[in-house]
Amino acid sequence: MTLGTRSLLFGCHQFLIHPVCVAVAWGKLYGWTRDWRLWLCFLVHDWGYWGCETMDGKDGKMHPVVGGRIVGKILGQEWGRFVRWHSRSMVEMDGFGSHPGNVTWLACADKLAQDCYPKWLYMILGRMTGELEEYRKDFGFDSVEEWYPMSREKMASWAWRWRWMSTPPPGHEFHNSVPPHGTATCEI
Repeated sequence: MTLGTRSLLFGCHQFLIHPVCVAVAWGKLYGWTRDWRLWLCFLVHDWGYWGCETMDGKDGKMHPVVGGRIVGKILGQEWGRFVRWHSRSMVEMDGFGSHPGNVTWLACADKLAQDCYPKWLYMILGRMTGELEEYRKDFGFDSVEEWYPMSREKMASWAWRWRWMSTPPPGHEFHNSVPPHGTATCEI
């Protein structure tokens, strides 16, 4: 079984747990939503990891294509692009720079989602699949314990910094009506 498939079945991108964490992160960043279209995006955005040998290698970087196609068929091309561009790598592969305005709000919620997992759960899921080992090696750390706090803080910081510079969902007006947050933590 490939690393991407393991991640979706019982890892850090588990097909039920991860979308809930993305929804919680969305609520922290932009306010809670009942828009079923966004919930569909939360659910399928990472399904493209199925069959991928790596998470961040050449095949793993293509993972947004599947979720983008699914959402695009159901909701239209704009929504498909909204899901596809939750990845900075995909935005660049599509010929656009990784400027914050080119990635979508989904990218920010997806990055903050790591911070929404209880640490013990994230570590168990990631160790079972082996994906934490890939992440550790990619960033050049000696241990997962050394990598994890840096990664969690970096992802949360990126999400909070880029949240209003990125592209909102189709049909959603940009507005800064979210109450101020005292912390970047959203652990559930």
